[in-house]
Amino acid sequence: MKPVPDNYGIVKTAVGETRLQPIPTPQLRDDYILVKTIAAAISPTDWQTVDEQSSPTTKGPTLLGCDFVGIVVEIGKDVKKECKKGDRIEGMIHGGNDIELEDGTFAKYILVKGNIAFHILENFSFEEAQSFGVKITTIVLGFYKYLSLPLLTFPLPMPSSERKLPILIYGGSPATGTLAVQFAKL
Repeated sequence: MKPVPDNYGIVKTAVGETRLQPIPTPQLRDDYILVKTIAAAISPTDWQTVDEQSSPTTKGPTLLGCDFVGIVVEIGKDVKKECKKGDRIEGMIHGGNDIELEDGTFAKYILVKGNIAFHILENFSFEEAQSFGVKITTIVLGFYKYLSLPLLTFPLPMPSSERKLPILIYGGSPATGTLAVQFAKL
């Protein structure tokens, strides 16, 4: 791998404390993608992580941030998703991770699990796409893991007017709720 320019990130240094500081550029893992971050959203989980007690076994500052958009720099040898250097991608990472300290999105260069990142649609700017990662992950977990709804397949097996499964989306006006309503309409 070619040398990558210096990296820097926002890390949690203690409970309630963060710092922008130089950090090592993460080493590419086999099933990950190295991404140059273009934008990152701040989600409630980010500030909640700052205020939580870290694990006693944590060995240093943890990189924060969960939502990202960016450009593919390098691709691990075991990544199955079709992507190439220069692709625009987005997704979610478990930032503030006490086990993998370099996992997070608030840095110039980040590692992304290769098979769960997704391409940004051509008609979306980076800024428009940057907040979908956590929202879509929340919806997918809620609908398909916890409610056990059938996974969407395309084409849809029947028109939405014929599907009669009632669903309540409590709090449908914030961003995640609005997107959940759109998913439910499918």
